Amino acid sequence: MANNARIELTKSRDEWPAIRECFVNSFRHYPLYKYMVPDPLKRDAFLRAYLDANYDVTVGSGKGILLAIRKDHEDLCGGSTLIGGVVFVPPSSDGVGWAIGSDEPYWRAYDKHGLGRISPEGLERVKR
Repeated sequence: MANNARIELTKSRDEWPAIRECFVNSFRHYPLYKYMVPDPLKRDAFLRAYLDANYDVTVGSGKGILLAIRKDHEDLCGGSTLIGGVVFVPPSSDGVGWAIGSDEPYWRAYDKHGLGRISPEGLERVKR
């Protein structure tokens, strides 16, 4: 069977919502996120806000890149389906830690995206 998956650098924020939904679908029942937000009615909204905040701090700030994972359709001429993604943050310029050297941008982004309004308990668990 031929390998028909590929990874490509995204060129705009337009693909982020679809990639984010892949993450939400993948992590909705993951034990860590069930612990962070036990209420299943709040978990998806919390995950979306958490991921949007992280996108803003990493890719949105220019300190990270977003890669899209696509599966090409052999039966369609040039067609593909988005099946996932990767947010990549490179190491810092001095090689110690990551390009985002402080937690402060994350705390501001979590506030901006309303994590505490969705689940105060979830936000507290993220901060631990």
